[in-house]
Amino acid sequence: MKRAPWFSLVLLVSLCCCSTSSAQRVHALIVSDTSPAAGWGKYAPHVGFDVTYMVTMLFDNVPPDKLEFRVVEMRENADARPQSILGALEEMQPAPEDTLFVYYTGHGASDDRGHYFDMVGGKLYRNDLKATMNAKGARLAALLTDCCNVRSDGERNAAAAPGPDEPLDYTPVFRSLFIDPSGSVDINACSPGEGAFFMPETNDFNQEWGSLFTRAFSNYVRNNRDQRVSWEDLLLNTSLQVNVWFRAGYPKGAPMAKGNARQMDQNVFALEYPGMPEARGQRAGIMVKNRQGRAVVITEVQEGFPATRVYDVAANQYTTLRAGQEITVANGRRVRTVDEFLAVIKESPQVMRLTVRTASGERVFLMRLRY
Repeated sequence: MKRAPWFSLVLLVSLCCCSTSSAQRVHALIVSDTSPAAGWGKYAPHVGFDVTYMVTMLFDNVPPDKLEFRVVEMRENADARPQSILGALEEMQPAPEDTLFVYYTGHGASDDRGHYFDMVGGKLYRNDLKATMNAKGARLAALLTDCCNVRSDGERNAAAAPGPDEPLDYTPVFRSLFIDPSGSVDINACSPGEGAFFMPETNDFNQEWGSLFTRAFSNYVRNNRDQRVSWEDLLLNTSLQVNVWFRAGYPKGAPMAKGNARQMDQNVFALEYPGMPEARGQRAGIMVKNRQGRAVVITEVQEGFPATRVYDVAANQYTTLRAGQEITVANGRRVRTVDEFLAVIKESPQVMRLTVRTASGERVFLMRLRY
């Protein structure tokens, strides 16, 4: 059972190889469960804003004559059932060259059958929805959901601002992510064993609404509207932004949906995407050695690896690690020897937090590992 404010957002896109057509259209179904049984309470505005971000993303990136969309708001308990989604999907008729896009925000959970949308009127299993989407025969079937992915039995698993003018064609960023690629994308908002969270509450009128991943994802697409980007580019920036926002909003950590553990980071988890590096070899691309049992010192930084593009949290900019710098803390653990540091890298989620002594003083860097 999903409980606010712990969200798990999963992006799963399956594509087939086919030539791009100028007549290609996007058919979008945007679904939210705000029924009384969902019990959102004060968190209800977050759910509404998540839908707003997704609809705005479509309007900002897809020309009106190539977009067909429908919003299904399940406001009553009688509406919060699988058939409300499947019925709306049944009415959509994408052509073979089209894109089918489904977004859902609401409660979710998982059991032995897998992940499902948890509605008062029943469960809709993710795999069943995917099968229905794939049976529509569209060139690309994209499923984006904002719901918990925590087992229901408690067991652990590892107002919008004015936008740009309507596009005359797919924007470069949308085309490069959703129109041109082939293959598959499978992305989760948080690593196994983590929860995904809303934007933190504030005590002023500048409250930020929505979920961390949804905000970071939609912000990146908006800010790069006129650029062609790769999934690697998107994941690098989005995963670091989620980590920064989580630490800033939950400085003492946040309670998890199940159990008493506190979560100290949220790490976007990529299982598959076009251009994803193989899960072998060096994850960071740095060579280190012991320094008198007090730290590890960097001896070499390899070109083309994550260590050449790390995020300086205080300076809010990217930089590179350099030979001679000392790593003292990795993912919150004090590291004094190479063996300690290598152990942290081996078990690290894809985003790694480092405290490094540099020529200008001690700095905190975020590094997105290769896999």
